[in-house]
Amino acid sequence: MHPHPFVPTPSRPSPRWWGVGFVLGLLVSLFACGLAHSAPPGRYTVTVIGPAAPNVANGHAGGFGSVSAEAIDDDGAIAGTVYLGQTSEAALLYPTVQLLGTLTPNTPSFGNNIKGGRVFGYGFGGQNNDFNHALQWTRHRGLQDLDGTAVLSVATRSLANGVWVGFAVPQGTLGAKPIIAYESTMWVLPTLGGPQGSAEALTPYHLIVGASQLASGVQHATFWWLGQPFDIHPPAALSSGAVDVNTWNWIILNTSYPGIGDQGFLWTPVFGFYGLPSLPGRSGNRVSALNQHGLVVGQVGDTIAIRWTPERGTEALTPLLTEPGWTLYNAVALNNRGQIVAYGTKDQRDQALLLTPMGASLAVAAAP
Repeated sequence: MHPHPFVPTPSRPSPRWWGVGFVLGLLVSLFACGLAHSAPPGRYTVTVIGPAAPNVANGHAGGFGSVSAEAIDDDGAIAGTVYLGQTSEAALLYPTVQLLGTLTPNTPSFGNNIKGGRVFGYGFGGQNNDFNHALQWTRHRGLQDLDGTAVLSVATRSLANGVWVGFAVPQGTLGAKPIIAYESTMWVLPTLGGPQGSAEALTPYHLIVGASQLASGVQHATFWWLGQPFDIHPPAALSSGAVDVNTWNWIILNTSYPGIGDQGFLWTPVFGFYGLPSLPGRSGNRVSALNQHGLVVGQVGDTIAIRWTPERGTEALTPLLTEPGWTLYNAVALNNRGQIVAYGTKDQRDQALLLTPMGASLAVAAAP
């Protein structure tokens, strides 16, 4: 485990020069506010991925072989986890189901993300299989333990080149630390003064978002730029955590507010915070994912899957489906082509679903 290579040292340039790069990012973000998004899809076709596992179901879970769909690549491939009775296994779920293995026999593994055909997640490993270890799967190399020297590690998000972020407990420390990593080499990111944090997403330019604790122990949404943490906690919120970022430096985060509960926000370097509206007659929401076009997906309460777009605001996804009979209760992932991974109920069965914009021509490429 190493300190992050961009944390300042006497031999590195003064941090004031880092501001130059960030200002350039602000200018790009300002430009993006006019150009980043395109007209949102009007309707979606529905493809069933599989029965929803108990941890993601809404009262009508599947049994053996049920799935938790977590992420979608830009080519439409979906990764997650298949539940196999008393255990589970990281898997490619679409276009075909492929179990990816476990780090050690008879222990579970979980898929969290897919990018460029690489699947990242975690499984049980180590001498006694007592702790989670970050993992990576590729078609040519199979499943790899990425834990290195950490006691515990989890990969949350990745880039197509294999750089990943997550959290880890380094040897000799207590509490999970936010990290950026490549293969099994991990760099610890500084927190906002507290002992713990987690990195949840990153851009190809290594702008990283997540959450970290203050010295008081309160969790604040955080972004890291050149290894330095920046607090993006909305005023008056009890706690917050950033969950996704796009290359325009738009960040989405979830917060908790007194009297409201969960509330999703969009943050941009130019305009700051924007509280994403709920649906009429409802209060609060949670956001899950953001794409390059400014499309955000998430959930109102535990029962309504939503999308938010700059053009049309917050909308329930169920009325936008071409196939009747579905009630969508959560939307958890999306790609830059506008495809959405969601969960819905039909005929008293909860299912993981792929929503594809009508008229889209999408082919799934082979993984590396």
